[in-house]
Amino acid sequence: MFRLSISLRALNVVALLLLISVFVAAEATTNTALFIAIPYVGHVNPLISQALELQRRGWKVYIVSCSQINAYVETYSVEFIDIGHCPWIDGSKIIHERASGMPKIAGFKLLIEWLIDAYPYMYNATVSVLRDKQLNVTVAIVDSATNAGIDICNTLNISCIINNPDILSFVGFEVLEPADYNPVSFMNNSIHTLGTNTIMRAYQPLMRLLLRIRFRGFDSRWNKYRTNAGFTKPLSLWSYFLGHVILSNTAFGLEYPRPIPLHIQLTGPMLNMSMSKEGYVNQLSVHDRQWIEEENGKPIIYVSAGTTASLSKEQVHKLFDALSSDKYRVTWKLSKNEARHLSGSYVPKSIRIVEWVSSSLGYFAHDRVKVFISHCGINSVYESVWLDTPIICLPMFADQYDMGHQVSDAGVGILLDKVKFTSNELRTKIEEILKNKNYSLNIKRVQAQIKLHGGVQRAADIIETVAQVGSD
Repeated sequence: MFRLSISLRALNVVALLLLISVFVAAEATTNTALFIAIPYVGHVNPLISQALELQRRGWKVYIVSCSQINAYVETYSVEFIDIGHCPWIDGSKIIHERASGMPKIAGFKLLIEWLIDAYPYMYNATVSVLRDKQLNVTVAIVDSATNAGIDICNTLNISCIINNPDILSFVGFEVLEPADYNPVSFMNNSIHTLGTNTIMRAYQPLMRLLLRIRFRGFDSRWNKYRTNAGFTKPLSLWSYFLGHVILSNTAFGLEYPRPIPLHIQLTGPMLNMSMSKEGYVNQLSVHDRQWIEEENGKPIIYVSAGTTASLSKEQVHKLFDALSSDKYRVTWKLSKNEARHLSGSYVPKSIRIVEWVSSSLGYFAHDRVKVFISHCGINSVYESVWLDTPIICLPMFADQYDMGHQVSDAGVGILLDKVKFTSNELRTKIEEILKNKNYSLNIKRVQAQIKLHGGVQRAADIIETVAQVGSD
């Protein structure tokens, strides 16, 4: 009996040791993905979607960014690695206000310079924190606007994928093959502007050259920071992504047709394309859903200028005048700073002004929401189109102008000028979308094309492939 007891104890110990060894082996072979981004919702959101999909597949995932976005990321149950308070973010509101009020090229230049100036802190803080963590990272996915990202990966010897949550042309002139039948980025042209105009098409290479010359100062500014970090070989911001797999969260249907190299993969928006519209509607809070559904018959207009654009007093009042109607109800996402422009104004019950909504996706998916008035950020556009809501675009800066033209050219919305638009014009365009069924028909056509790109599931497939076989 005594011997049997000892034998059983020995077997228990052996079994425990085997379990521990299996657990350790499993831990050692678990894939780990590191997502690196500047602390902006529009840049972090696609990475959160990818992280959640990889997490569902058994990966360990981390998102690395500044303290300013920590609380937002952690609401998604994704582990956050905090590199501290990023001081360059503190003046961002002023930068975006200035860019919103500038001519297109000047506003873009200001934003790029501001992003370049983020390099020293992003590089030094991220490298320092990750060295302390000593993570066994399988692959890193770097936001394309995080211009220190690839250098961080090179320093830490981590395989790197670029995620571009922007229009395709944002990956750079040197990376993409020329497509002179398409508008040059940031020049505020529709594809219909070119049409069969041979002279305008002949100017395309010259326009690209002039843009390169104008933006050459970016390279010297950026390389100065890189030299201080120990990278002596100068590079161009426009060729920085060469040699890396790029996930571009866009899709033909809105993107203009063009040849793309194999290392660039269009994934479409980072959405779960198998989720039903009702699944998205269920993301709404009880309060949001009750407000949407409390009054039958009237269509709802959802208005949002995103998290970075800033509306001027004149723009707020033009919007307010157009939205004050008994023909529809309005949810208007407006910051405190913007809402103060309405101080003293009588706000009718049909207009609900909020700082935040529980789910923009829930609004787009709800069948009562018929129009989205937007700054035309790429994430918002693709989400709105995927969930059946036509768009009125009021681009504020940078790529938003190009996105607005893509929306208009695809027939899924209307483009207005942020300065020249009037309240009457906006009111007329709202009524046009409400009455004209062609916008909804065009959305169905574009949705079919978006679906072919695979969404977040395909992005995760590509990440897993790169982790397995490398990116060469």
